[in-house]
Amino acid sequence: MKIHEIITELRSNPEKNIKDAGANRTLQFLQGKDLSIYGISMTNLEKLGVNPTSKYSTPLGIYFYPAEYYVKTKSKREALPFQDRAEYIQIFKYSGNILDLSKVSGPDVYSLIKKLHDKSAQVASLLGVTEIVAKSKIVQAFNESKVESRVKTPAGNLWYVFWSLSYSASDTDEPTSRVSEVKRGAIVWNSLFRLMGIDGAIDRGESIIHDKEPYQGVIFNPLAVKLVKTIENIDPLPASVQPEQIEADNLIKSATMIPSTRTPTSILYVAEVTLDDDTIQVVKVWAEDANQYKEKLNNYIIGTTVRPPESVFTLRAKRQRPIKIKK
Repeated sequence: MKIHEIITELRSNPEKNIKDAGANRTLQFLQGKDLSIYGISMTNLEKLGVNPTSKYSTPLGIYFYPAEYYVKTKSKREALPFQDRAEYIQIFKYSGNILDLSKVSGPDVYSLIKKLHDKSAQVASLLGVTEIVAKSKIVQAFNESKVESRVKTPAGNLWYVFWSLSYSASDTDEPTSRVSEVKRGAIVWNSLFRLMGIDGAIDRGESIIHDKEPYQGVIFNPLAVKLVKTIENIDPLPASVQPEQIEADNLIKSATMIPSTRTPTSILYVAEVTLDDDTIQVVKVWAEDANQYKEKLNNYIIGTTVRPPESVFTLRAKRQRPIKIKK
């Protein structure tokens, strides 16, 4: 299905598309544009940028889905492999020297390895070793890549070389945590690519950048990116349904009833609310029966007699969708 066909369907059957409202707005925006220069980044913050605390062994950068892949996936109403329900959809244009991993050839790899060798002084500085050691590491990584690389293609071998060099920077006698090792390696990895004049890379289905995401891209140089639009990735509720009422109903259904020891007619109703930042809000209400509990809880959530907790209130006002309930 092409973008204009999807847009026609959305306009004809708007009631069927509440679930994918953010994706639908993104598809509408991309209609008629050159998808080859657009990227889609899913973020939980209202800005496009680098996550310096990433736990993954990947180079530091701005990660994204190529627009062609995003359109193809969302045209079939399928979920993205990662961050599909992130808060925001960041649409940007990219430019500069972007390495298409599907087009990397053997000669391309040799050329970049030679360039690394020619710039061994800068490589040594990044790795924190002598130039002689840096040259040795480059040769060793290249020789190992033909056997050790996870993806046995020229691009896969090249990716292995940069990975091996980046994490060899952590080979010291000083104790270091896994987190700091990953962070340092990610920074060095980014720097090595930029030293080679490479602003970004795109993986079109080979799982080279990450084995769980065959299609994705990464920008190493932030100057190669121009943000053009931010779309809230929120599922709006039908006009007839109030988010406060959904929150109350969910809390009512998930509550645990604890008989009171202080009065024979009172019951303590306890429910846990798990917010999207994974913090837990515990709601405790004393009531004589389920009807009274429901009445008190509605007041608690909607705020007619009792002000709701700031976390619940803020979440409802900002997101306009029900919070998640942990049963």
